Amino acid sequence: MSQTRVSLAEHVATRLRVEMARGAVTIGELAQRLGESPVWVARRMRGRVPITLADLDRIATALGISPVDFVTTAERVS
Repeated sequence: MSQTRVSLAEHVATRLRVEMARGAVTIGELAQRLGESPVWVARRMRGRVPITLADLDRIATALGISPVDFVTTAERVS
C-alpha cells in the first residue's frame, strides 16, 4: 500500500484551514486580525501563495496557537 506524500506547504495550508474551522474563524475575521485583506488570507489558506515563516508566526498568533502546531502533525511530508 503506497502513501501519498504531501508537501510541507500543502500540509501547512491544510492545518490553517483546520485551525480556522476549529476556532470558527472566518477568512474576513482572520484578515482583520492580521491587518490584511481577505484575498491575502484566502490565497495562503488555499495554498495558492506559500506561507512564509513570518506569515506563519503572525497567523498562529492571530489564531492563538503556536506556529509549531502547523507542522507537528506532519507524518509524510516531502
